[in-house]
Amino acid sequence: MKFEVTPKLAKTDCCIVSLFEKTPIEKQYKNSLPTELIKSIKAHIGAKDFEGKEESTLTIYPKTGSARKVILMGLGEKKKEMESDLPRRLGATARSLTEKCKTVSIIFPNRYLDLSPCEKFTEGFLLGEYKFEKYKSKKSDKSNTTTLSFIGYDKKKLKNMKEIQKVVESIFFVRDIVNTPGSDMSPNKLEKETRKIAKYANLKVKVINHKQLQKMKAGAILAVGQGATEKARMIVLEYKKSPKNSKPLALVGKGVCFDTGGLNLKPTRYIEDMKLDMGGAATVLGLFHAIGKTQPKLHVIGVIGVVENAISKEAYKPGDVIKALNGKTIEVLNTDAEGRLVLADCLTYVEKAFKPGHIIDFATLTGCAIYTVGHDMTPILGTDQKLIDNLLESGIRTDEFMWQLPLYERYAESLKGSISDLNNTGEGVKAGTVTASLFLREFINNGTPWVHCDIAGTAHRDKADSSYKPKGARGVLVRALWDFIKNY
Repeated sequence: MKFEVTPKLAKTDCCIVSLFEKTPIEKQYKNSLPTELIKSIKAHIGAKDFEGKEESTLTIYPKTGSARKVILMGLGEKKKEMESDLPRRLGATARSLTEKCKTVSIIFPNRYLDLSPCEKFTEGFLLGEYKFEKYKSKKSDKSNTTTLSFIGYDKKKLKNMKEIQKVVESIFFVRDIVNTPGSDMSPNKLEKETRKIAKYANLKVKVINHKQLQKMKAGAILAVGQGATEKARMIVLEYKKSPKNSKPLALVGKGVCFDTGGLNLKPTRYIEDMKLDMGGAATVLGLFHAIGKTQPKLHVIGVIGVVENAISKEAYKPGDVIKALNGKTIEVLNTDAEGRLVLADCLTYVEKAFKPGHIIDFATLTGCAIYTVGHDMTPILGTDQKLIDNLLESGIRTDEFMWQLPLYERYAESLKGSISDLNNTGEGVKAGTVTASLFLREFINNGTPWVHCDIAGTAHRDKADSSYKPKGARGVLVRALWDFIKNY
C-alpha cells in the first residue's frame, strides 16, 4: 500500500472525516475542509443523522467536490487526550467500509495534528484486512485500496508507515499458523514454516532433531513428545546485523502444536482449541518475521520447543520421573502441565549455548492466567525489574497491556518433589500462573535476567473484541515486543 500526505483534500474515492461529539465542526476544521462539504456535514448533524458518538459512522455522497464518498466517523466527546486505542478501532472500521475504494483519505481535527493518531489509524486499517479463509470454498473479496492519504500532516509522520505495514504482515503470519488446525500445523509443518523465515538476510535457522535431543539428554521436552508420531525438536533462529547489543536478546517459545492434555486428557469445551498451544512459538516466529523484514542492528536468538502432547502407549504417564537438560529431576503429577517441561529445556539450552543478556519466554501456559487478569492483559513475571518495566511501557505504548505478578517465594516450596527435585504442578497452591513461573525459574541456571509472558488468555479468543481484534488468533505481543526490540 502507498502512503501519502496532502495539504488539503484532493481528488479521492473516499474521504474519512473524524468528528467530536457536541463540538461545532468549524472549530474542529478551520480552513481544512471545503465549505460545501462542511455545509453538507452540518446538515446531517442538524438532522441528527450523525452526532459524533464514539465509533459511530455515516456515509454520505456529496453532489460536488473532490471526494466521491465521505464517511463521517465519531470520536466521542472532546477530551484532553484521545482514548489511546480509538484511532486503531476507527482504522479497522474504515477498512471494512472502503474495500471497493482505490484511494482513501483521512482527516483528523486540527488539534490532533501533532499527536499523530495516523500511525494507530494505519495500524488498525491494515489489521482490519485480516481474514482466515484457508478452508472456505468461497473467499471474501479483497480490499481494492492501494493508497491511504493523510490530510494536513507533516510528511515526516509517514516515516513509520512502511514499518507498521511490515509488522502487521508479521502479525498475520502468526495468526495464520495459530489458526491452522493441528493436523495441518504439526511439528513437521511448523518446522517448514520456520524455514521460510530463513530467506531474510542476516537470519539463519537450525533444527535440533530428536536424536540430537536424546544425545543432549533433553529429557523434559522428549518426555512430552514421546507419545506422538512426529518427534519433538528444538528450532533455533539467529539474527545478527551490526548489533548494538553486546550480548544477544533471547526469545523462547512454547510450540505444542496440539495439546490433548496427555493421559490427563482435556475435556470437551477445552480440547477443541488446543491448536493454539503453539501460540508462544508463533509469537517468537512473528517477531523474527518482523526482524527479517526490517533489518534492525541487533543480535537476537530465538528458541522454540516444537512437540505434540499426544496419547499413545508410548505417552509419558502421571507419576513418571524425568530428567531435564540441566540435570534436575521432575515428578510428573499432571501430563497436562507439559508446556513448562518444554520451556525448561529450551531455557537451559539458550542460556548455556548463547549466554544472552536477557531472556523473554512466551507460552499459552496456564488457565489461571485467564482467571487472574482476563483476556485483555498478559501477566508477566520475572527476575529483572528493569526488563519488566520496559516491557510494561511497550505494552502501554502499543495498547497490548501486560500486568506484573509476583514471583512469590513461599510458593516455591510447593514445587519440591516427594521423590525428585521438583514436581510439575505446585501441589496445593491455587496460584498456577505464579507456580508455573517459579518452576521455569529453576531452569535459568546462570542468573540471566529473565521474564515469562503467559499469553494463555490473550493469544486466542472465541469471539471478536473489536474491529481489529478478530475471532481466533490475535498475534498478541508482536506489536509490543517490536516496540521493545526497537528500543533494546
